[in-house]
Amino acid sequence: MTSMKIVLQNKLRIATLFTLFMVMLSALVSGCGNHQEASNGTGNSSASVANVSDQERKQRADAVRELAAKSGGDFNRLSPEDQERLQKLTAGRGAEVLRATAAHFAAH
Repeated sequence: MTSMKIVLQNKLRIATLFTLFMVMLSALVSGCGNHQEASNGTGNSSASVANVSDQERKQRADAVRELAAKSGGDFNRLSPEDQERLQKLTAGRGAEVLRATAAHFAAH
């Protein structure tokens, strides 16, 4: 194999992994509202994942990425307001999602 072919294959693998990561992050972030609505007993069907717009998913994912960049992946470095915002976006898994997001972007 030529070195150019290897480079292109590696870039394709990275792009595929990045896309998979973003889909998973988007699903996690968008599914969080579902969990919170269901847990407070409202039974509001408008909170379903199917009803969350692509734009809202992107905004949530962008917000998580912004906080990950701001904190370097360290939840404790965020302000209390940002910690609360992240916890709401991730249904209480803010520190975990923040670390994973920061680690992903540090690797690329």
